[in-house]
Formats: sequence, C-alpha cells, structure tokens
Amino acid sequence: MVSLKNHAVWLMTGNNVRSTLEIARRSVRIRIDTRTDRPWLRNGFLHGDLLDWARRQRPRLVQACISLVLAWLDHGRPRWQGTQLGSFEEWSAVLGGILDVAGIPGFLQNIERTYANADIETEEWRALTNLWWERFANAPVKASDLHDLCLRNDLLAEVLGFGGMRSQVSRLGRALNRHVDRCFGDLQIVQERGVARSSARYVLKRHDS
Repeated sequence: MVSLKNHAVWLMTGNNVRSTLEIARRSVRIRIDTRTDRPWLRNGFLHGDLLDWARRQRPRLVQACISLVLAWLDHGRPRWQGTQLGSFEEWSAVLGGILDVAGIPGFLQNIERTYANADIETEEWRALTNLWWERFANAPVKASDLHDLCLRNDLLAEVLGFGGMRSQVSRLGRALNRHVDRCFGDLQIVQERGVARSSARYVLKRHDS
C-alpha cells in the first residue's frame, strides 16, 4: 500500500453516462444539453479552438480563480451551508463557500438525481416500499405477497430472475433478508421476530422525516 498526494483533477465526458453509486458519491456531475442531435456540427462559438485559447489564456484564468479565493478570504471564509458530499465535507464547505461569495448558484443541487441515476436498484426498492406501504401499511407480509407487486409494477426484474414463480419468490425472499433494517426514504424493512425462515414475514416501519 502506497499513500501519495493527489494533485490531479479528473474530467470525463460521455453521452448519458451512468456510474456506480461508489463513483457517483465521489463525483460532481455537470450535465450539458446541446439541444441538437449533431452537436459536433455547431459553429459560431466565441472561442473556436477552446483548448488552444485556454492554453494561451492560462495566466488570466489562474488569476481569475485566485481572485475568487481571495474574495472568499476577505469575506471571512464563510462555509457552504447547503448539501455536502459525505466523506468530502471540508471540500464541499470550502468550494461551496467560494462559489456562494462569487454569486455562482447551483453547487451540488443535482446530487440527488446523480445518486438516483447511479443506483437504479435502490430506486426500485424505494418504489416497491412505497407501493408496499400503500397496499399493506405496517401489516406483516411474506415474500409471496410482494411478488405480485413487483410483477404488476415491473420492479426488481434482476432480483426475481427468469425462473418460475417459486424460484422468483425464493429469490425475492433472500433479497428481503439482505435488506432487513435498511431504510428507503422514511420506510424501513423489518423482519418479524420468532418466525421460521421458511415462513419469514416482513413489516414496514415509517419513521418521521
């Protein structure tokens, strides 16, 4: 194991990029919508060759960035009060504070959408628990009770697999066991105590937001 200082900034581009949740929580997503099906044919830009312009203007661009930081220092280093990235709280507080002083809005405002796009399975479990609550509230249910909800609402297809009903119910039961005590929004999946595994029943608990 080697620990090294990281002085690199990683920038990636792609069309409709979908990352894993591990990458998403370490990323700041910037989405650009060109509103055209052939963006490479656009013209009339202020700076035609942007990379060449940026290389030639590097001193001015660096000076502008330093000016933003100095303005933040002059204002007493206010910390960002909005949403912060977990494990990167200090970075979020500083960079968000700099942008706030500069009057640049929108810092990390797309974070929930970024997480949703990165974790489709969690979004499906969230949808299932909402439907589960509407149908059964906090009454105990079996995996077979929830199987029909999944099929009728096209949820958790990868969890259920392509086997017969008994196989799908069994797979859903194992998935429920893995998600016991996990919260989806304000709903938590809890396993009923003192029941044999073959007839396990599950209950939703609603917590105040």
